[in-house]
Amino acid sequence: MEPRRTPEQEVERLYRTHFRRLTALAYNIIGQWQSAEDVTEEALSRLLVQAPEKPAAWLTTVTTRLALDVARSAAHQRTEYVGQWLPEITAGELQHPDIDLAVTRLLQLLPPLDRAALVLVDVAGYSAAESAPVLRSTPAAVRKRLSRARELLRSHQGNHGDPENSGTASISELDPKHVEELSHLLATGELRQFVFAISEGAVLWVDSGGTASAARNPIVGRDKIYRFLAGLFSKYGYPQFRIATHTAGVMLVAESADMERWVIFEGTAGSAVTGIQVQQNAAKRIEHLTAPCLAGHYAWDLTKNPREADAPMQRENINTEQLLADKAEITAAYEELQGAGLNLDLTRGKPSSEQLDFSTELLSLPGDNFISPSGLDVRNYGVLNGLSELRSLWGNLLGIPADQVIAGDASSLNIMFDLISWSYTFGNNDSPMPWSVEEEVKWICPVPGYDRHHSITELFGCEMLTVPMTSTGPDMDAVRELAKDPAVKGMWTVPIFANPTGVTITREVAQQLAEMETGAPDFRIVWDNAYAVHTLTDEFPEVINVLELAEQAGNPNRFWFMSSTSKITLAGAGVAFFASSKANLDWYGKIANIRGIGPNKVNQLAHLQFFGDDEGVRAIMRKHAGSLAPKFTRVIEILRRRLSQYNVAEWTEPEGGYFISVDLLAGTASRVVELAKEAGVSLTAAGATFPLKQDPQDSNLRLAPSMPTIDQLEVAMNGFATCVLLAAIEKLESDAS
Repeated sequence: MEPRRTPEQEVERLYRTHFRRLTALAYNIIGQWQSAEDVTEEALSRLLVQAPEKPAAWLTTVTTRLALDVARSAAHQRTEYVGQWLPEITAGELQHPDIDLAVTRLLQLLPPLDRAALVLVDVAGYSAAESAPVLRSTPAAVRKRLSRARELLRSHQGNHGDPENSGTASISELDPKHVEELSHLLATGELRQFVFAISEGAVLWVDSGGTASAARNPIVGRDKIYRFLAGLFSKYGYPQFRIATHTAGVMLVAESADMERWVIFEGTAGSAVTGIQVQQNAAKRIEHLTAPCLAGHYAWDLTKNPREADAPMQRENINTEQLLADKAEITAAYEELQGAGLNLDLTRGKPSSEQLDFSTELLSLPGDNFISPSGLDVRNYGVLNGLSELRSLWGNLLGIPADQVIAGDASSLNIMFDLISWSYTFGNNDSPMPWSVEEEVKWICPVPGYDRHHSITELFGCEMLTVPMTSTGPDMDAVRELAKDPAVKGMWTVPIFANPTGVTITREVAQQLAEMETGAPDFRIVWDNAYAVHTLTDEFPEVINVLELAEQAGNPNRFWFMSSTSKITLAGAGVAFFASSKANLDWYGKIANIRGIGPNKVNQLAHLQFFGDDEGVRAIMRKHAGSLAPKFTRVIEILRRRLSQYNVAEWTEPEGGYFISVDLLAGTASRVVELAKEAGVSLTAAGATFPLKQDPQDSNLRLAPSMPTIDQLEVAMNGFATCVLLAAIEKLESDAS
């Protein structure tokens, strides 16, 4: 019988077993070998103290989190990455840019959590579900991060790669015999033959890490590479190489008295070499890695957008045979559902009682401390723009100067209504006339969208023009075309974690919205940032200062920027904020001063005392995330388990916000709502996410998981899935008859 190991011996065993794997994991997240080793050493040192039941999994989790801490440090990235970043390569210089250090450079452009998700799933081989607890996230959020990270690499390859070959793994596909032939040509000085064996546009990099002399810039083209190597060999002689392998592929190692140099060739199977790395930077010694490096790892087709790869649900994609075969079972499940006497509500994105309890302290504030920090007695009239300290706090949160922010009463929806109403009645500060006397007024509505937005423009008789939402925001080609019409006066947007899709508008799209030409001089974009801090993970999204973008673009009055505390503190009893240009605020203030004589400053002071500062807002939002994230995870798990095998639905898996958008078989959304209602499960009405409540495909539904408990969601979502399947069966049978 083997003697029992001491704790120290067990740690030593785990060290031998896992050190290289963990260091590889950390290296792929950090991009620096020495720091990766330090992180691994730290994780292993903690093992002895913690003594976890599953040490291998524990080590993976701790190593990943420590590496993330290092990666999050901008100072670390600036000062400790060994050697200069590889320069950008212009289009045409590379046929295939999957170069190890270039990929490392690209990874540093990703947010650390996106980078870690990519490493854990695509490199280490963990599933999104397994990676989620490591990253303190949800499987849905991990998949979203993974998609975003892949898209970065895809776009980089798309910019530089050959459309016929892009997407294939690079280094690992080179034939070792081809590398051996190149080695022989270099070692014997047959440089002419060598350069004709590589691509005409090949690129050579040298990375010394500052510890040895090296070419400072990439060397592009056969002729320049020939002259560089000829000069090098004439000075130092011809090297002798041995062929070695590392996890990214095949390389040559040239050993000398002072250092090792590695020559790493890049290319695809059957093609000439397109890239050559001469690596003599000791801090990037990749041959020690035993887990895959990212370079050369990608075997999927990087030319495909993940949304395109997962093609929109079509009738021909539905697993009709399986669905009809399971009809009896599905029908029986629905009959059981009807007999359960349910009364469950998934209609509106309301905070749960647990979430409202996070802000109970507000009910006792401000107490007898009714003087603001600036000495204002908040019980009295005045201060139409709201408390300056609260405006400053919210401005810090949103990245907007306090003098461009108004703090109002409880509802940002009220402010949006006023802005449209006053533009209709009086015209806004850029209007040649009130909208009410225009021949026609049109409004752009990204869909699916927020029903209460649509209700406002519907009330004022605007013709609502729909544009589809994409993964980066509204379809900008469609928006630009519609905005040319002088009758088009504006556009609705929910820029972060949009209702109901969960999409966050990218900086590029925001820039396009700020810069685009419009036919109407008084065109306005309602930038309703209702979910700016409503993350489901521990990472808060960037809040883009579109007011600054618009100012720089020469369209300073374009955006009406909204925010509120309604789903942060107490619903309907919070504070709303309106931010915009000085001209817009002056116009708004002139009318607001007649409508009223100041907001509820007592409530504003209570919120100021409750939050303290912008970090106090984030602290309470982390509590909300802790309540909401498990519910979203459960909903998505049930959708996958019950519906994926039939291909009758698609859904979003958001990283924040309050909703999940579900697209069903066309013509079935209304029937699903009807079936669910008959079984005691209330859903948002079909069509609610479209103007006039008319979904032309009758396919989109919005789910709101926030209000029910986890147990209630389990019942409600299984019921929803049963209704989706039954409605699909009815539709297929009806169409076939």
